[in-house]
Amino acid sequence: MGVTMTATAQSRFFRVEARAEMYRGQTESEAGVVAESSRVVVCFDFRDLVIQGNGLFDSINSLDDDWRLLVLSKALDFDPSFEGRIKRLYRSWLVTSRRVLEIFAELEDDYLARGFDIDPVRNLRSACGEAGGLLTSDSEFFNHGLTDLRDEAIDSHERGETLEMVG
Repeated sequence: MGVTMTATAQSRFFRVEARAEMYRGQTESEAGVVAESSRVVVCFDFRDLVIQGNGLFDSINSLDDDWRLLVLSKALDFDPSFEGRIKRLYRSWLVTSRRVLEIFAELEDDYLARGFDIDPVRNLRSACGEAGGLLTSDSEFFNHGLTDLRDEAIDSHERGETLEMVG
């Protein structure tokens, strides 16, 4: 039989949670600054914010992966409340990161014109998709995806883009 969540694991969760709060706070202050400041300074600050968001996502993922590994190996007992806390971290991160991407829409022309690296923004977008998938129930995720594929197949057939299968 496993043991309950250790003080070290709780401490790690609180550190990640504190970083999430800082990330959210910086995003809120960044949104108001975009229109008021030198665009190049805002681009530098924005790049740091995106890198921080990517790092925070990696930390949440690592915490989640490590906790699940410990539960699967029976080193810890499954704790639904801890799982809920991790999901809240993902949700909070996702809401904040979507706001970061909205800010990017306002800065994109200046950001690209000044030669800032777009890869961190792409990584943030990708991580948002991954987090959205993690937070979507399996039944909703698979039903929606299969329904879309079915509808695309029907539309292709009606446009005459499919071939008839011969037995």
